[in-house]
Amino acid sequence: HTYYFYFFILASLILLVAMLGAIVLTLHKGVHIRRQDVFEQNTREFAKTVIKVS
Repeated sequence: HTYYFYFFILASLILLVAMLGAIVLTLHKGVHIRRQDVFEQNTREFAKTVIKVS
């Protein structure tokens, strides 16, 4: 049972680093990333935003 102990610890450390990397990449807020502002979209007037073309 102790033969695979070091492989198990190594695999768990690799998975831990991968999990932390995924969290950091998800929470990273870049300046160049465009995001939607839901409150601003909901407060716009529908009549001014839609233009009829006929």
